[in-house]
Amino acid sequence: MEKSIPVSKFLEIAKTIEQNSRNQARVTEQEEEKEKRHFLVIQGKRLGQSLEEYARSNPDSGLIRFLAEIVMPLKAKGLRSCFSEACKILEPLGMNYFSGEYLRDWQTFFELPKK
Repeated sequence: MEKSIPVSKFLEIAKTIEQNSRNQARVTEQEEEKEKRHFLVIQGKRLGQSLEEYARSNPDSGLIRFLAEIVMPLKAKGLRSCFSEACKILEPLGMNYFSGEYLRDWQTFFELPKK
């Protein structure tokens, strides 16, 4: 098991969302407290925390929060292809960080029909 998830992985998913969003999503960069932070903005509203915040979290909670706060809302906002593309990257990423019951739950989530 790997210890932490680099921000570059969350940035890769955010950039994939941006590329598949038909100009409805963009990754923004802001300087806060002398640190650059990246955010995903969908239809003019920022989703979730900074990507750096997810990377700083424990891998399991960072992945789950990223899924809940960034990826899941994509479906509600009508960006189903963004959701699908993000899941293609997120699912195997979780396989490197979860074990036991958490791994089974992660696998089960991604086996559900993506309506």
